[in-house]
Amino acid sequence: MPKRLFIKGASSGIGAATARAVSAVGWEVGLFARSEDKLNALANELNGATVLPGDVTKLDEIDAAMEAFGDIDAVFANAGKGLDTPGTEAGDPEAWHDLIHVNVMGVLYTAKAAMPRLRARKGHMVLTGSAAGRRHIKGSVY
Repeated sequence: MPKRLFIKGASSGIGAATARAVSAVGWEVGLFARSEDKLNALANELNGATVLPGDVTKLDEIDAAMEAFGDIDAVFANAGKGLDTPGTEAGDPEAWHDLIHVNVMGVLYTAKAAMPRLRARKGHMVLTGSAAGRRHIKGSVY
C-alpha cells in the first residue's frame, strides 16, 4: 500500500516540488491550496494526485480536505506568505492580519486537523518555517 502525503500550500514553490519528488517515488499526494487551476495542472503533471482546493485560514476547509483525501501518513504544512510593504510604520495592518492567519493560524489549524489522522497511522508532520524565526530580517513583523 503506498504512503500518502497531504501538502498544504501545494500549488507552487516548495510544495509543488515536494509533490513532484514524493510522487516520483510512489507516494499518493493530496494537493491543498486556494489556486485550483494550479493544483489541477500539477495533478495532471503527476498523473493522478488528488486536488483539494481550500483556504488554509479555514479549519473546516482543511479538515474537509483531509477527510476527502482519506488515510494520511504525513502532512506537510507549507503554505505561507510575506508582506508587500515591510515594517510597522509603513506596513498595512490588514496585510499583517492575513500573514498571521496564513503563517501561524494555518499551521495550527493543520495540526489540529491532522493529529488524530497521523496518530492513527503513526505518521509525521513537517513544517516550513520562516527565516525570520531564526534571524532578524529588516522590516519583518515576526
